[in-house]
Amino acid sequence: MKNVRNMHSRILFYLSMVVLMGGFTGCSNDDDVGDVTPQPTATLTVQDQNISQNRVIIQNITVGQDSWIMVRNSGQLNATDIVSDPVFIEAGTHTNVPVPLTNTANLAGDAAGDELVVMVHADTGTRGTYDYNEQSGTNSPIRNSSGANIAETITVRGSSLSAADNQAVTANNEVTFSSVNMVNNGWIALYGQNEDGTVNEDDLIGIQYVEAGEHENFLVPFNEGYEFQAGSTVYPRVYMDDPNDQEFTFVDGGDEDLPDTYGFDAAGQGRFIGNTSTTGGFTLQ
Repeated sequence: MKNVRNMHSRILFYLSMVVLMGGFTGCSNDDDVGDVTPQPTATLTVQDQNISQNRVIIQNITVGQDSWIMVRNSGQLNATDIVSDPVFIEAGTHTNVPVPLTNTANLAGDAAGDELVVMVHADTGTRGTYDYNEQSGTNSPIRNSSGANIAETITVRGSSLSAADNQAVTANNEVTFSSVNMVNNGWIALYGQNEDGTVNEDDLIGIQYVEAGEHENFLVPFNEGYEFQAGSTVYPRVYMDDPNDQEFTFVDGGDEDLPDTYGFDAAGQGRFIGNTSTTGGFTLQ
């Protein structure tokens, strides 16, 4: 009987050890599960759009964690190819988020528009600091369930004007723009020319309010009393109506009714919108 009792004691001891080891293993597994970092998530809705002041608008974005929105030129998707300010957003849903473009953005102003790629990166480094590191994976692009980057390619255009060269002035002292495309309500201003052939920004010779949208054969009058000369060059420029009061209140150095821009000039500044989307002028006959 003593041997039987000893055997029972050993069996109970071994069973207790098995149960105890199983408990430790279970705790270890629970700890491992708790240490798993959830995968970043994002859904993005952004449409082809007409842009003003070199800013892309993100219509809707939902992120499961603090994140960054950024824009790249089409076909250039490396970390060094960012052509916007990285815009920080907190976890949640956001609508109509503006993303300012930088002077490396490919905005040629062609009639077909320019392609850009909008992407989302998780803010996994220092919070609120875009510190992407490819080796460590810090602030990496967010990917979908298939492993592809969450990204949308869009086509953007800006306001544009088109006026024929060597055009006649109307009987009412007006010039004609064959097509006008305005992103926002704004103004078409006419400027004269300096002796060196550049635009004379101190010589405002005509102004006309124009609503957002597309217009054909749009007339802009010269100022009352202005007498044009055949062969002279007129330089148009698009301005925003901001505040929206249909009163042209732009002054150099002010903050109202500023010139609209699309793309960037050789100095890296926002490019004014003139004839055929450039700062070029047109001549009169």
